[in-house]
Amino acid sequence: MRLDHTGDARISQVKLEPATVLVRGPKEVLDRARFIATQPYMVTAPDELATGNEQRGQASLLRELEGRPVQTTPASVTFAAGASAPEDVRIVRRADHVFMPAGLPLAAAVRLRETGRLSLRLVGPAAEDPPPVQAYVDLTQGTFGRGRNLEPVRLQLPRDFQLTQEPPRRVAFVLEPAGGTE
Repeated sequence: MRLDHTGDARISQVKLEPATVLVRGPKEVLDRARFIATQPYMVTAPDELATGNEQRGQASLLRELEGRPVQTTPASVTFAAGASAPEDVRIVRRADHVFMPAGLPLAAAVRLRETGRLSLRLVGPAAEDPPPVQAYVDLTQGTFGRGRNLEPVRLQLPRDFQLTQEPPRRVAFVLEPAGGTE
């Protein structure tokens, strides 16, 4: 069985009671069915920024599969599910950092997409302010020379956020003598 839900909440850890039901209907339809869903049930987050709040309810099971009538015993199930605020997709722009090993006689000028910034698409809990994201080039490992270099961008994402795009690839940066001009 599966809880079919509508509304703005994210749900997790769904428990249905009873765990199984008896379904009667056309054999060819039931042979193809992997589950039976409930009628759509409206689930809303109890508080805009709350997480892990449990919602309970009773939902009727579908009476039709593939356009053909079916009967379930029982006709409805009770459920308990964790409900939280909806995820929010954000496009975040943050200046990049360069982590330099101590004593390196060169200074780095990181140039990303002509603006010195990197656009990232993240998904995570809704919030008014964009989350802090650290994008950096790590020069503490490896050998680098004066002039143009290429290294991967490394990301440190906030808790409960995920990148919804391919991770950024390598970026070009220029190393020049410390105290020099760009």
